[in-house]
Amino acid sequence: MPSLPMHTLPISLLMLGVVASSCSSDQESSDPAQAGERANVLLIVVDTLRADRMSAYGYSRETTPVLTALAEEGVLASDVTAQASWTLPSMVSLMQGRYVTSYRDMFFKSVPTLAESFRDAGYRTLGVVGNGLLSAETGFDRGFEYYESRYEGDKPGRRPVAARDGDQLLEDAAEPLERLMDLDEDGDRVPFFAYLHFMDPHGPYLSYPEFSEALPLGSADELWPMEHQRKLYADSHGDAEVQPHVWKRMTQAMARYDQEVRASDRYIGEVCELLKEKGLWENTIVVVVSDHGESLWGNLAPPEGLNPDASPWDYFFRNHGMVLSKSLISTPMIMRGPGIPKGVRIDTPVENVDLFPTLMDLCKLNVSDGLQGRSLTEAMANGDTERKNVFSSILQCRSVRTMPDGYKLVLPLKRLKLRRVELYDTIADPGELYNIAEDHPEVVTRLTKLINDWVKRYPVKTTLGRKKSKQNLADLEALGYATGQDDEDSD
Repeated sequence: MPSLPMHTLPISLLMLGVVASSCSSDQESSDPAQAGERANVLLIVVDTLRADRMSAYGYSRETTPVLTALAEEGVLASDVTAQASWTLPSMVSLMQGRYVTSYRDMFFKSVPTLAESFRDAGYRTLGVVGNGLLSAETGFDRGFEYYESRYEGDKPGRRPVAARDGDQLLEDAAEPLERLMDLDEDGDRVPFFAYLHFMDPHGPYLSYPEFSEALPLGSADELWPMEHQRKLYADSHGDAEVQPHVWKRMTQAMARYDQEVRASDRYIGEVCELLKEKGLWENTIVVVVSDHGESLWGNLAPPEGLNPDASPWDYFFRNHGMVLSKSLISTPMIMRGPGIPKGVRIDTPVENVDLFPTLMDLCKLNVSDGLQGRSLTEAMANGDTERKNVFSSILQCRSVRTMPDGYKLVLPLKRLKLRRVELYDTIADPGELYNIAEDHPEVVTRLTKLINDWVKRYPVKTTLGRKKSKQNLADLEALGYATGQDDEDSD
């Protein structure tokens, strides 16, 4: 990608040298002229972030003090559904405001992206991404004047080269962000759309000694006794305690996940501090979302991969993708800035496809044709999205959750013979532990029709079978997504 067409000034702030304890600030903008300017937008995606592991969402451990403060300054949506449970289809959906009802790992050619919409409205655009899958090869650079997703370095004991840690991302983003935020050659301030994608909660889960006091690893066994999993394992293996070291390893990995979330929160604080240093805080919309969550052994492994002889580590599902459980598609959405009321919660359902039209509304830009989400600006005022159903879809299955009854149906594709239809009462069973499909065939029939009607309303041409580059295949394998073989879609 070409460099941003801006003059380069000396970098006055090295982002990694800034330590922020909170995004909350009463600081006034240092540039009074910007009161009449169009709002900037900073979109932050935190990969693999479960809403229920964030203190901003009520989690008992303080994992997100920065985001808690950010929510107090703006709007927090408490019931957000991602449209897929792994990165590529989820980000296609989020960045184009469209449902993905069949497998899709690259952008729709005929539909504008979020970055293109801002660029065409006169915004400077920048994207620095920690996930190497979101490459220019699959079109994720569309609309960005500066876009960078490849990390060429390699640190022993850190994430694979297909990803990079937040400290490396901030170091790499520092100079282009400085240029993005500076005045142009004529001394004018041009609004910007910046997209940063942090990778840190993604596996492998790393420990951060600086958080060992606030989020100790040693108390993991007490925090997560995993009674439900132990019972399931004992029912199938006769004794859940035959491998105590494995259960301990699982809970300590979960504790490291919490430290990863806290690290991501700190990185977000550093970016917020940069905005304040530049005098841009008051005129910038800051949005934090996620592409998907993480299972963290909350449910059994998918049946086609379930090994009855496996240890608890593999008998239960740790990763993401493959299934549509709550832990994988219940994600955060927090936003603050111009046009956003302070201290508001939206407790009715929101979907990630709603982000695109919401940002268009907040920035007073024309909404692109073909968007399938709903702007949340009215819900910010009255607290009600009026949404009755939320949908998600991946290669293996599709799901719908209905309101107000709270039923959720997960419907496997017909070619997956080992999978059963799953129905959950998410009000009585929020952890989605007990499949009640056989007890409520009438609900299964009703929700199956909703899914089928949704697919017919939003038909999507699959990208399965598209030849992947060696680099793309290597990245997929490094991040645990693929073996390099594609299956055909049965739609």
